[in-house]
Amino acid sequence: MAIQEQYILSKNPSTGTVLLPQTSNNTAFEIDNDGTGYGLYIHQDGALAGANNALLVYSNAIQISGTLFKVQDANASSTHTVSNIINAGTGNNLRISQDGVLAVSKYALDVQSNNIQVNSALVRFLQEHASATANVFEIDNDGTGHGLYIQQDGNLASGKYALYINNNGTPADGAGRAIRLDGCTVSGTGAILGYIGVNIDGTQRAVPYYAIA
Repeated sequence: MAIQEQYILSKNPSTGTVLLPQTSNNTAFEIDNDGTGYGLYIHQDGALAGANNALLVYSNAIQISGTLFKVQDANASSTHTVSNIINAGTGNNLRISQDGVLAVSKYALDVQSNNIQVNSALVRFLQEHASATANVFEIDNDGTGHGLYIQQDGNLASGKYALYINNNGTPADGAGRAIRLDGCTVSGTGAILGYIGVNIDGTQRAVPYYAIA
């Protein structure tokens, strides 16, 4: 890449921070690595204080076009993982804090593909330890919207469902329940707790679910 501008690095003597001033629309800092080593390696040996981060991407401007952070693999023959997070600690592996009110059709987490996927699912949660007792996937909704909303726009193929639960394991009580719905408190086994709304061929049907022993 041709050098378009030259910049002077400056260092804050009190904090040790190195500054690279940039006010134009050109790239301020670029790493061109044709080798097989790291393009960028951050070795954080010290315990970060307060709200400090080993890597911080910060913007206080109104962003309407570009993204603050992007990882792109443009080679269609690549088979490796694009982004890999390994956490040996007990804190969050990935935390998304959506403080702003999302605009229409915007999401705190959006997983999208416009290709014909025939081999693997877009999202997978895997717990491989047989002794684990914590939930694999949990939705905690304090609002008034749907806790889980599935919109099936495509015509389902034979043996495919908008929601499919395959339970090959057996719970400790031996009942083998693949799904359980807990509603209001009702005395007596077999009492109706509530109803699930099911749309069958355009007809709305109410399917009851019951209290169990």
